[in-house]
Amino acid sequence: LLASQLSRLIFVGGSPRSGTTLVQRILDCHPEIYGGPEFDFVPLIVDLFQDMRKSIRSGRIDAILDEESLVHAFRYLLAALLSPKLQAEGVGYLSEKTPSNVLAFAWLDECAPEAKKILVFRDPRDVVSSMLEVGQRQRRRQGRAYGFVRDTVAAVDYMNQCLKAGAALAETSANCLVVYYEDMVSDPLAIGNQMYRFIGVHELNQLDLENEQFKTARNRES
Repeated sequence: LLASQLSRLIFVGGSPRSGTTLVQRILDCHPEIYGGPEFDFVPLIVDLFQDMRKSIRSGRIDAILDEESLVHAFRYLLAALLSPKLQAEGVGYLSEKTPSNVLAFAWLDECAPEAKKILVFRDPRDVVSSMLEVGQRQRRRQGRAYGFVRDTVAAVDYMNQCLKAGAALAETSANCLVVYYEDMVSDPLAIGNQMYRFIGVHELNQLDLENEQFKTARNRES
């Protein structure tokens, strides 16, 4: 049952500003897929897992917990957090599109190999330019920019971190599909059907990308 629940989860990831929202919109067009706002917490869950595994291996908590039990607990946690929404929507699959999921792809492939991953690539020049535009909007609203949008070096460094993590997984995993933003823009139906085949749902004859059911994050900053 747990493996079946995990197999119904789709994680979209890539550098911020690379097109993960467009992927999510296309996925959400399919009647068997729910694509909602960003969940945010998968990378943080992975960080906690890695810290706990280090403690087990160092002998700090191995008297209480072993690695096999740790993996099972986090597999169950992932399913328990996301499956209720999937069931509430009455669909076959749930897609989660936090861009930083890409940093969790290796862990997902190891600990939840049933889950599908979709990696989004976009021309790095456009990614950095878009990041810097976000930084400019932050400065106008808040007086300063934070994180990877604060300047060109920060944007390039974070983008490269995401690209390396995604490319390393895509080269070794059969359960990771790579899509390109530019291809989605030029022919969204063709790329949509490529993703639908990868997931295992039927193809569509047309897409409604103005679907009013698509939900974005509610807070103003997002």
